[in-house]
Amino acid sequence: MKTLVQRPTRPPGSPAARPCTAMRFVSILVGAVIAAFGPASGVGAAPLTFNTALPVGQDEFVFREQFILDQSSDDANAADRDRTAWAFVSALGYGITRDLALFGVLPYVDKNLDITVAGERRTRSASGIGDLTVFGRYTVLRRDWPGRTFRIAPFAGVE
Repeated sequence: MKTLVQRPTRPPGSPAARPCTAMRFVSILVGAVIAAFGPASGVGAAPLTFNTALPVGQDEFVFREQFILDQSSDDANAADRDRTAWAFVSALGYGITRDLALFGVLPYVDKNLDITVAGERRTRSASGIGDLTVFGRYTVLRRDWPGRTFRIAPFAGVE
């Protein structure tokens, strides 16, 4: 036997029912950048990969910007939690030699939580620059073939 849970609906115009203006702006901005510089524009880029695996040549810099959105809502209990967190993560790498590269990663984070406590809707938020992560990577084994590569490159760092 199935039990259906009916969630209360929010009245139009309530804070949770209105779209987030900042998120709408970011969505439009990201869409415009993808449309202008996406695959159809002929602009090339490195494949999607972890920051620790970014390709960096000797005496060269590589910069990468990531946008991360994490959201949860429609809480079924009385707290009716609605949480949104987004971050812009900037990564900069420099190739000291062909095999040794140094990296720095710095995020800017914005977190928002709407929650109902004792029948009252409350909002909590925090934003700012996150912890700087600095690490180095040394390539100990490199094998290249047409259309593929193999690397063993341990890395270590501090946050």
